[in-house]
Amino acid sequence: MEELKAFCSRLPLGYLGTPATCLSAKLNTLLERLGIPKIDTKLLAKIVGKDRTIEQATRSEKHAASVGLHSFRHTNAIAMDSLGIPQQIRKQLWATAGTA
Repeated sequence: MEELKAFCSRLPLGYLGTPATCLSAKLNTLLERLGIPKIDTKLLAKIVGKDRTIEQATRSEKHAASVGLHSFRHTNAIAMDSLGIPQQIRKQLWATAGTA
């Protein structure tokens, strides 16, 4: 994670936006490779209902059905919990990721 942050901070301004945008773009690419979708289409279909298609969903509806990075973070936390990884170790890992 630190290497990725360093890479993003070295990019010219505007190349991929801010370092945070760069980080999200790189991590979203990783999630795509892992087969983790940005939007849960089944959930989005339930949210929009039978009267509209998922293509007609509003931005807020799409946000409600989004998974991606947020989902990855929670899945990771659940996995560490189920493996019995101590809370202090988990906090250290997330602090390294800049989110503690």
